[in-house]
Amino acid sequence: MTNYSLDTNIVLRFSNPSDEQHLLVTEAVATLLMHADECYLTAQVLIELWVVATRPIDVNGLGWSVEQTHNITLNLDDFTGIPGITVVHPQEVIAADMRNSEIE
Repeated sequence: MTNYSLDTNIVLRFSNPSDEQHLLVTEAVATLLMHADECYLTAQVLIELWVVATRPIDVNGLGWSVEQTHNITLNLDDFTGIPGITVVHPQEVIAADMRNSEIE
């Protein structure tokens, strides 16, 4: 068994079915898991995913809504954290963005 820390780009492509590399990344992660390898996420990756996903398309983001991005991060709960690092959803960022989206 080998441990892999998933990079933000992998997680973004894995989470985005419209990405041209979604299938490749999904199959790669599935292959790792089928071989009993472990894939890890760090809080940093979740925060970076949040920033890129909610950034407008015209400034190199995905333009996803706060709610859509929140649902994606919840779906990533199947992965565990690197030993010694507590992986948490960036709740402060999520809460602030949700408050701001309700105001607009």
